[in-house]
Amino acid sequence: MQNMNFRTDINALRAIAVASVTLFHFFPNLLPGGFAGVDIFFVISGYLMTRIICEKIDRNNFSVGQFYLSRANRIIPALVVVCLAVLVFGWFYLGPSDLKLLGKHTAKSLSFTSNLKYIEEAGYFDTASHTKWLLHTWSLSVEWQFYIIYPILILIIKRLIPGNKVFMSLCLLTLTSFVYSIYLSFTNPTEAYFQLQTRIWQMTLGGIAYLLPSYWKIKRPRELFWLGVVAIVSTFFIANSKTTWPGYLAALPCAGALLIIITRQNNLLTNNIIIQKLGLWSYSIYLWHWPVSVGGHYFELTTAERWAALLLSVFFGFCSFRFIESIRFKQQYKSKYGYLKFKPLLFLIVAFLASRAIVITDGALSHYPDSIQLAEHASHDTNPHKCMARDVKNGQFKPCIIGSSDKVSAIVVGDSHADAITTSISPIFTQREESILALTRISCPFILGAKDKLQPEDICRQDNEKRLNYIQSTFPNIPVIVTSRLTAYIYGQSNPDRITTDNSPSIYFEQPYDAVNQDLLSETEGHMIKTLCPLRKTNPVYITLPIPEMGRNIPKVFIKDLLKNEKLSSDYSRDISKYYERNEPIIELTQRVAKSCDLVIIDPKEALCDSTSCISHVNGHPIYYDGDHLNEFGNKLLTPLFKKALQQ
Repeated sequence: MQNMNFRTDINALRAIAVASVTLFHFFPNLLPGGFAGVDIFFVISGYLMTRIICEKIDRNNFSVGQFYLSRANRIIPALVVVCLAVLVFGWFYLGPSDLKLLGKHTAKSLSFTSNLKYIEEAGYFDTASHTKWLLHTWSLSVEWQFYIIYPILILIIKRLIPGNKVFMSLCLLTLTSFVYSIYLSFTNPTEAYFQLQTRIWQMTLGGIAYLLPSYWKIKRPRELFWLGVVAIVSTFFIANSKTTWPGYLAALPCAGALLIIITRQNNLLTNNIIIQKLGLWSYSIYLWHWPVSVGGHYFELTTAERWAALLLSVFFGFCSFRFIESIRFKQQYKSKYGYLKFKPLLFLIVAFLASRAIVITDGALSHYPDSIQLAEHASHDTNPHKCMARDVKNGQFKPCIIGSSDKVSAIVVGDSHADAITTSISPIFTQREESILALTRISCPFILGAKDKLQPEDICRQDNEKRLNYIQSTFPNIPVIVTSRLTAYIYGQSNPDRITTDNSPSIYFEQPYDAVNQDLLSETEGHMIKTLCPLRKTNPVYITLPIPEMGRNIPKVFIKDLLKNEKLSSDYSRDISKYYERNEPIIELTQRVAKSCDLVIIDPKEALCDSTSCISHVNGHPIYYDGDHLNEFGNKLLTPLFKKALQQ
């Protein structure tokens, strides 16, 4: 028998929310603003929590502990099953690093702090998000954090503020959070998207929807209902992944949800069997749809297969609702230690410990065959001297000496590509009991005046001035090798998994560029000349041409193929034409700078490519630790080139 408090209109609103989010994640071009379904869920949650809390307080039978256990009963069992299912999948289909990361994400999801973890990692709309199997649990973390503080807040307002000003207090809190949300969305979009503080207004708006009928008689409810529907549906097509969110535009779907809730309409849209079933299954569908979507990306499904995967996520949602979500475990909150017998909590602890065990064992490394462990090692085989381990935020300048001697015989300066080749140069001198100096900073090419969108404040520009002054004043006549991934700063990432929604040039000098043009190339060339020609007057200068890029993470590709096929399935080399297609303008630019400043050019392609292709491995051993940085095994292929050039 259906609960008398059950509202078909709110259940329909759940269905709209989960359908929009699911469609967006499977087919973002079909419903570009479908992510707003999460905002609708927040409004619904705020309404229901306010109703539960206020009604029980008014009846004098509200218990904060019971409230928490009821929420746990509703949320935890289905979440635990999804987390365990994803971990089992990862055990068989993910490499050690990815499985370890999944273990970390699972632990954060189960402790309802995953939103904070994803603030640290990346933006919601990054393509890399399709490698994060539990990314969608950020919203559950936000909701749970809200559940922790909300009943206490309502109790304080009701008991301490004269006149029981719950409605006005929620209005003030909603306005404050909304203004902060707009501000942070423009100043720090990632934090704004995942933070509780920028989402509180959406949930308290749901609380206002519960209390509003007591203060305002709803007139023309049918018209207001359809206005709400139009507000929500229009958002799905007006907003997109480039929209600042949750900024002011997020008010549109949230206001639409409020209108639908307060008008209480029962019509064909809200009360048909399809939408009601989707509404009932909405929580479980939401839990399952994202891992299934990520699985589609992992297995590179076709469009037709992705539609089938979408339907599969709905089926999983139904099964989860029918066999897991519908179970209500007995709440032992009345006894002193009764919560220790609360089964959802026990399930959560077991799953949490399993995820932590995976993290502690480095992704259960020992259960993989040697070939996968070799590829895994290649992905971590980076410069052991940690020359880029600096205080990037504060711009601390720390020269890095490699070798035991005080005599510095060569200097490497540049970005992470320079750091990756440093130890291909150091053996030339350490064998003679001499040292080399590394002056490297991530995402910072050695070009005076250069700024980078990826760097905080003006760190790169300041660091380059320090690097140039330090070399000229302290190490005159010492050879300087200049290396950078200049192509990526101008043309963007080559690996699709690292391409964000904004793959525009990251380097700039006065104002950022929205796209590559001749002005950017000329400005870059001019600043390189202003940097390297004066340096050439005091030091011999060598400049490298672009290191070949593979366009994909080679160790991960190896691991993925080995897990699926138990052997490497292809050569994995990169056609030489792809190298020239991507790098030719930068090669020509570098050659002009070298001619102007009398620099010696070193071409890594001579060691890494032949007339037809560029290699990615040697006898099954990857030479890159990702898709473009040489690892410690691979960079030794360049040692003869540097030795020949430096000893001329």
